Formats: sequence, structure tokens, C-alpha cells
Amino acid sequence: MLTVSILQSRENTLCLRDRWISSGINAEWPLRPGGVRGSSFRVKLTGAKKKEFRQYAEIMYTKDGETWTPSEEDKEKFNGFRIVDYAPEDTGVYIGNIFIDNPKEDRKQKCTFTFEMKINEGTISLSIDNAAALSVEPLKAGRGVAIQCRVDLTNLIFEDVKNPNNVKWYKIIPGEAPQLMTDTTEDSHNFNYARQTYRLWFANPQPSDSATYRCEFSHEALEEKDQAAGSEINAFAEVNIQWN
Repeated sequence: MLTVSILQSRENTLCLRDRWISSGINAEWPLRPGGVRGSSFRVKLTGAKKKEFRQYAEIMYTKDGETWTPSEEDKEKFNGFRIVDYAPEDTGVYIGNIFIDNPKEDRKQKCTFTFEMKINEGTISLSIDNAAALSVEPLKAGRGVAIQCRVDLTNLIFEDVKNPNNVKWYKIIPGEAPQLMTDTTEDSHNFNYARQTYRLWFANPQPSDSATYRCEFSHEALEEKDQAAGSEINAFAEVNIQWN
């Protein structure tokens, strides 16, 4: 997933002054943390009147050391620019050089600012919340038990976080191939979502339920725009439960 990181400190984003400058120009980034692919962001220059920017400013940008101008789909403004629907090809180091020569007020200003757009890789991690309890509490007839699988995403977004099918459950018996389980309304087991975890519920455990159970993330659970990135990540958690 693509996000934007402004690497400069606040001091470094201020325009530099020299003997011709009467006031500084600031570069501002009103960007929410954790922006995602398909969003937009804006670089807005302040510190001079809009009229000065519009009539007297010369602004030149470079990206990774080469001359750069916003594409036709993006929006260049007299005091900055907006990149719409940003994508991986928008990553890079951008430098803006601004020069304002206002002859009416005999004032000259100039500024250079730098920022970087980069890709923060998405991560998926799974854990069994009650693994410790399951290891010491064996299965017993008539006592329902749930395996609670927690999924943590970074820079990726669920299509529907409460959908129990966001994870796949496998039953693993030594010497046999993992068996993909299906949801059922019968007493044997079912899938549900509760307390921010995906649960495999056994209403009335039987000796045949003794096994290792794997909770595996389903990439179809992500928003469509994130599925390609998420498919590169294989994430699962396992727990072993035994009959008393």
C-alpha cells in the first residue's frame, strides 16, 4: 500500500532567507497519517499573498533530480499542486524552487523545500488469543470452546472486518494433508466473529476434534485495491487442542 511520508523536520520545511527576502514561504502538507493508494494529497505554499503567487511567482519542481510537472490528471495550482489518486509511480524525492519578484512592492522572495513519497509495505499478522488457555484446558464433552484468531493489518484495509470468512480454518492431523473446514450450522462447529477475533466454535467437542487448527488469512477479505499487495503475504497461526 502506498503512503506518503514527509521526512523533513519542521525547520527544514521553512523557506530559506537571504538578503533579498523580506518574509519566508512555508510548505504545508495537510495529510492524514496512513494515507492509502487512491487518495490525494496537496502541497500548499504560504507566506506570501495569493495575488503575489498568482502574478509574480516562478515555481519549478524536480522529482528524483529531473524536471517534473504534475500530470494532466493532477492539479497544478498557482501556490502548489495536488496529486490525485496517487500510485507507486508517484514515489520519489520532490524539490520545489519558488521565486517571487514583486516590482510593485520592491520585494523578492525565494524558497526551496524537499519532501519524499515512499511505499510503506503492508503487513498481516495472526495470533491465537487464547492459545495459552487451550493448551492447559483439554476438550470436554458438553463444554463449548472457541479458538480465537486475531488479525492485525498495517497499511491494508478490510472489505468487511466482521465477516467470519476473512480467515480460513484448517484441521491438521499428523500424517495427513491439512483439511479445509467449512462453516456449518450443525453442532460440530461453526465460524463467527466476536470480540475483534475470528472464532472457530465447537459447541459440543468430541474426541475426533483433537487436532492442530490453523487460522489462515484470506486475501479476498481485503479491499479490492489491496488484494494484489496482500496476496504476497502468507499469514497464519496454529494451535493444538486435545481431548481429555
